Amino acid sequence: MEIELKELIIKRYGSLKKFCEVIDMPWTTLDSILKRGVSNSNVSNIIKITHELSIDTESLAYGIIKAKSDIHNSVANNTFQISDFEKKILLAYRDTDDIGKEIIHRTLNLSIENEKGATQTTA
Repeated sequence: MEIELKELIIKRYGSLKKFCEVIDMPWTTLDSILKRGVSNSNVSNIIKITHELSIDTESLAYGIIKAKSDIHNSVANNTFQISDFEKKILLAYRDTDDIGKEIIHRTLNLSIENEKGATQTTA
């Protein structure tokens, strides 16, 4: 998997050195990650790499190079859009009482902590 990661970096940035400059990481650190393996590396360094490459950090930990999901990218880039139907669902949810919301949470396997930790945005 480290070979594929190296090839991806070179394909997108032309060289490992250029990539290191972009993510502000010493060349020796990246070289060590690619030689010793991602699983033996500092988490913050892996997050730097995956963030810049727009690949999923958790998948990389399991040895899979996978693009971040479209929804994560669109939220991160502030281009997140929802359909008219999804807007209706959101408005109906907001108008629902606490018991109704609890039923929805259980149906969707959401915990109250997820709702409390969410930031409010306008649609």
